[in-house]
Formats: sequence, C-alpha cells, structure tokens
Amino acid sequence: MPSFSSLVCPVIVGRTHERDALERHLGGGGPPVVVIRIAQGKSNRAIAAEMVVAERTVEGYVGNTLAKLAFTSRAQVAARAVAQGLTRGAE
Repeated sequence: MPSFSSLVCPVIVGRTHERDALERHLGGGGPPVVVIRIAQGKSNRAIAAEMVVAERTVEGYVGNTLAKLAFTSRAQVAARAVAQGLTRGAE
C-alpha cells in the first residue's frame, strides 16, 4: 500500500526530510486540526477555543509542528497545507 505522503505530498517527493517529517507528524491518519486551522488563517486563540484547550497548548502544538517540518513560520505551514490539498473539505 502506498504511504500517506506519496498520496498527499507529491509536491515534495524530492524533499525527503520534509516529506518524512510530515508523514511522521500526521501519523498516516490525516492532517492534524492545528495544521488545517493555521492554513485557514486562524489565530492560536481561535484554534484553542475550537479545540477547547488552553492557548498555551496550541502554542506548543504550533511550535512542534514548525520544528517537525523544519519550518520557521506559520505561513510555510499554511502554504504547504494548501498546496497538498489538506484544506479541501475542511470546515
């Protein structure tokens, strides 16, 4: 069976580190809510309210996401999520 990243991440096939990090981060089960909400332009406060967690918890999730994907900004996460179609059908 093809890996999740080979199905969803054809844009980064040549970028093994990012592809592997994304697959590990997503766990093969689909994109995390935080990545989708970042791509929708939501603030940490808005994401926290939707998830019913503390804003500080979301800050940690965002920081971990940036680190795992070797990105330095939310804009990079958003761009990658949109490019890979992770926001299609998201509320």
